[in-house]
Amino acid sequence: MKKNKRLISKIDFKTDNLIKGIEYDGLRSLGSVKNFVNKYYEEGLDEIILQDCVASLFGLEPKYDQIKLFTKDIFIPVTVGGGIKNIEQIKKIFNSGADKVAINTGAIQDPDLIYQAAKEFGSQSVVVSLEIFKEIVDQNDIEEKSFINLYFKNGKEKTNLKLKEWIKKIENNGAGEILANIVNRDGTGEGPDIDIVNKIKEITSLPVIYSGGIGNYNDIYKLFKETQVDAVSVSSLFHFHYYKSLIKLKNKISKDLRYGKNDDYGNYDYVLDGYGGIELYKTEKESIKKIKSKLIKDKIIVK
Repeated sequence: MKKNKRLISKIDFKTDNLIKGIEYDGLRSLGSVKNFVNKYYEEGLDEIILQDCVASLFGLEPKYDQIKLFTKDIFIPVTVGGGIKNIEQIKKIFNSGADKVAINTGAIQDPDLIYQAAKEFGSQSVVVSLEIFKEIVDQNDIEEKSFINLYFKNGKEKTNLKLKEWIKKIENNGAGEILANIVNRDGTGEGPDIDIVNKIKEITSLPVIYSGGIGNYNDIYKLFKETQVDAVSVSSLFHFHYYKSLIKLKNKISKDLRYGKNDDYGNYDYVLDGYGGIELYKTEKESIKKIKSKLIKDKIIVK
């Protein structure tokens, strides 16, 4: 029997703010994480990924009190990532309300962490996150060659790992799922990288969540129809749909929020205009309910 596909949203956060950038840079606040989490749960989202996008970068401890707040009264699976380095932290994250953990930097620095986590909590609760950057190099005027590089520390540091070897290693160590983040598509709305999804599914039978470049419904449909991906994580498309209504709700916005390039610009209107070399922001905003309704109409079975 075929497994149902899953519609997920990855919420990148710093302090208590949902933030969104393009290609993991130029991060901007869009409002309170809790407001977005509550709304996404009410709208029928299948799962939520909460990613502290500065914890691993700066070697910070996971924010357990925030995780408790974000997951309170949310009765769908929640995955938490960022700053995870040992079993004790994972234990605290689960005690704070999370169902799964997503590990990238900690797994690269200590691959045995995956084995230990799977042994202690079960493979189903261990997601290994991949930060993938596809580099296109012109060979000549006719031919192009692409290189797939793996990064860590929120896309800031490159590894020497090879995609196939690393996936086989994490699979053998007991990972239960892969979150494939395509860094060079992140926040662009330019569409998914079908080629990378197919490469990953050729290597492993582990469930794969795709994240990066989703700009409209057709991108989601294409992934489910043309690949063996198990879930699609949609961020900008949902975040910017709900932004204007949720920003009106009372919430605390940190002043110490921005880092990266172009930090003298504002949030929503600026992102719509594009930045960081991207001429046009291509994401079409749409609601969770409408996307799920279209998937069902197109015979894509979602939870």
